[in-house]
Amino acid sequence: MKLKHNLYRQLITIVLVMFAIIYVSLAIILPKVLAPIYEKNIYLNLKAHL
Repeated sequence: MKLKHNLYRQLITIVLVMFAIIYVSLAIILPKVLAPIYEKNIYLNLKAHL
């Protein structure tokens, strides 16, 4: 029973770490990388004549 509890705890820990990594990559790192691309496209569209 103790082994099963230990494996369950490890599984929960791994899942939580994976969600933390996904959250950090999608919520913090990715927007900082994509911001210059978005700004460049917005400014190019604003410069274009209608």
